[in-house]
Amino acid sequence: MSGFEIAGLVLAGVPLLISATEHYVAGSRGRRQLDWLPILPQSTAQCYLRVWDFSRVEDLSPQVIRTTDNLTKLAPDLGSLQEQQKNTFRVYFIDDSLASNSHLLAHLHARGIPSGLSPLKDPGNNFSALANQWSGSESVSNESIIYSFVEVATIARGKYDRVNGGLAFLAGLIRMKMSIQIMDVAGSIDKSIIIILCQASANPIRGSFMEKTNKVHGRSEMMQNQWNAVTEQLERFSRHLLRSNELFKGTASSLTSPESFKQFFLLRYHSAILNHYALFLNSVQKQYVEVRESMMDPRYSLLRPSILKEITADAYIYAEFQNIALDITDPVANLTTILGSVFPDANQCQGFRAFAAELRCQSTDIMKTASRFSSRLDLHLKFLEVSRNVHESLRVWILSVLASVFLPLSVATGILSMQSRFIDLDLLLYDFCGLVVLVGTILFMVFRLVQRYIVLKEKWEMWTPESISTRLAKGFAGNKISTVELSEC
Repeated sequence: MSGFEIAGLVLAGVPLLISATEHYVAGSRGRRQLDWLPILPQSTAQCYLRVWDFSRVEDLSPQVIRTTDNLTKLAPDLGSLQEQQKNTFRVYFIDDSLASNSHLLAHLHARGIPSGLSPLKDPGNNFSALANQWSGSESVSNESIIYSFVEVATIARGKYDRVNGGLAFLAGLIRMKMSIQIMDVAGSIDKSIIIILCQASANPIRGSFMEKTNKVHGRSEMMQNQWNAVTEQLERFSRHLLRSNELFKGTASSLTSPESFKQFFLLRYHSAILNHYALFLNSVQKQYVEVRESMMDPRYSLLRPSILKEITADAYIYAEFQNIALDITDPVANLTTILGSVFPDANQCQGFRAFAAELRCQSTDIMKTASRFSSRLDLHLKFLEVSRNVHESLRVWILSVLASVFLPLSVATGILSMQSRFIDLDLLLYDFCGLVVLVGTILFMVFRLVQRYIVLKEKWEMWTPESISTRLAKGFAGNKISTVELSEC
């Protein structure tokens, strides 16, 4: 086998090797993005514990019983908690690192909760898991997933906003899995303990992206920044939950059954989740979606492989946000429907219906915001594809014009080379080269004239009196149709 044949085989195998490598890298990248790594405290002495008392029958503000961020103080703080009053919910808001803590489990066991936190390991996010909180015999927690976003400056003003914008966004996402479980205290019918557990996790690409952008120096600093971001989001959710008492003021006193007390607290809890997720979607729309739309605007961009990858990544992200919005709005709708039928007083029921209407409007707004992300992305992709098809048709037309001129020229050159070699042409070779240059110049001028003629023809056809009158007639007809439709509605 000669050297030319070996070189040909090597060159032929290079595209196959490149395509196989890209397929493997893309597959491995997709698998990595599906795995979320838990965010735990950087130090063994860090934790998150908030203890509140919520009144079940009176419209009193929640009492903050204990706030603990140091694990070494957990046992003394739990031991010094005051006795739970009657007709109250004692709420323990904890992070995932305390789910198996021996001091907390012993404290709950002493308060009449022998099962501890083990049922939280198998939660559910359907209606049966929600209804189990007030009517089920088995202890099953209800789960909700929300997202938070940090380090927005990297997206808005960083150098990766156009090249790796989707990567930066994934690196800034924090996934918070919230689980709630309501358990009755043994031997007491007017006391309940509520466990709210947050399992925070981050995308594995966060560490590599932070090191690439020189935002952190070392793994310990990265873990500390992650934990600080998680505690900040937990504090924000705590404020939403405590503030929910003001929204539903004057409603709890009308409830009578223990089941309705639990349903009412679940509604407050899910309304806090709704508020937290609404703020997240608003921040995503202002600080990410608007920046990305400037890159994918079909008026200024073309559909390239890099842009297609970014659109694909955004499509999956937006679909996830829409699914989460559907999951967190369903419990609110179910609880408002159930509680709307248990109020004995018509006036109190009327007041609750006003709150329920506000929650439904907020749920509709969240669904509309989440669905708008995908719809605008589909619109951009549609027009990018149309623009690509137009450019491809123009390139095919140019190639056909070039082929119609250079193909006869190449045939003539081949016939000439069969009769005599170029070296035998002597001075005639210069005449032949001059003829080629002359033909090429004429072809270029003709091509530019034809291209200009096509553009002017399109503009002329658009602004002729006939086309203008036709568009006006269609516009008037459309206005009539829309007016009729509006009158029917």
